[in-house]
Amino acid sequence: MASELGNAYLSAVENVQLLVPSYAIALPKENPPGNTCAPMFFRSWQARDLLLPAGAKAAESDFKLASIARATSAAPTYFAPASITNRVGQSFTMIDGGVFANNPTMCAIVEANHLYRTEDHMPDIMVVSLGAGSNPIRIDAAAAMHWADLSWAVPIISIFQDGNSQTVAFETDELLVGDHWRFDASLTTKNA
Repeated sequence: MASELGNAYLSAVENVQLLVPSYAIALPKENPPGNTCAPMFFRSWQARDLLLPAGAKAAESDFKLASIARATSAAPTYFAPASITNRVGQSFTMIDGGVFANNPTMCAIVEANHLYRTEDHMPDIMVVSLGAGSNPIRIDAAAAMHWADLSWAVPIISIFQDGNSQTVAFETDELLVGDHWRFDASLTTKNA
């Protein structure tokens, strides 16, 4: 990753607003007090000192692009958490944003509204959403009636992930009638 992205920082991204979800399992300071884990969004506009929360500094939102790519792809059970630092040297330990935003479409819509809404006009939004592939959930309902706690361990993960993604796709269809296209190829369909 570093060879493709070099040492470029998020603040260097031009002509596009970049939003990347990840989940912090260790923050440099508790947020809110007592909590050291939280969903986190890397926002290019905040790294460039635009629409920052009160008291925040742009350099605190500025991370190397290679670090962001590593953080958002640190899928638990596949890759180790990513230890990254921002431009001011604060350390974060991150895992894949898919743990809370497996389909981040609604996150992007909210951010676009925040960035582009005027006092009397919502922005015109069209969304093309590219999934990483889907694997249909198949549960034997009769057998599930007798499952113990551990029998639910594997299916419940799929239900959480796919259910989240399917709900976001449905809600986006309802919100953006005719202006939402979701592409998520089946991982189980054989090619002809």
